[in-house]
Amino acid sequence: AEWPEMPHYFEWVSRVVGKSGQAVMPCFGRKFWNFDSEKGFLPEALADLQVCVMRGGVSFTDCANGGFQTLAALGAKYALRLVTRECYLDRESPLFGARPIFFAHDEIFSEFLEHRAALAGPRKALVMREAMRVFVPDVHIAAEPALQRVWSKDADTVLDANGVLQVWEPK
Repeated sequence: AEWPEMPHYFEWVSRVVGKSGQAVMPCFGRKFWNFDSEKGFLPEALADLQVCVMRGGVSFTDCANGGFQTLAALGAKYALRLVTRECYLDRESPLFGARPIFFAHDEIFSEFLEHRAALAGPRKALVMREAMRVFVPDVHIAAEPALQRVWSKDADTVLDANGVLQVWEPK
């Protein structure tokens, strides 16, 4: 009921994959494709080559997932690029002087000077959300900073009474 177009989508994926079980799959997104209930998925126009990705040799499952997952991957990589630029080039940014040290899936781990971290963390989260919206403007995007001295998956955003980001401490 939530996604009534899905049976049509899976039929379309089956046709794309065909008898060979292999397909070439473009990334999706409002910029590239439109869904018509009678005609199925239609390309809107030729996409800008800088943001259009094609995957070849994909099976049904990869084909069905890849068009969407590709957009998330592009958004995350674009976020890393913008964050890195501010860290190294934008002297006015709270991120200037920070160092991205590790990128995993959709997270950018960075080292901040502690006296700048309360401003740098929220700035990085904002840059990441804005970058992702370039690729998936119709999807709710969340990115919340968590300052920590020792990395933990349990870390969470900690704010003081004034809404200023604080260091999360393990229990």
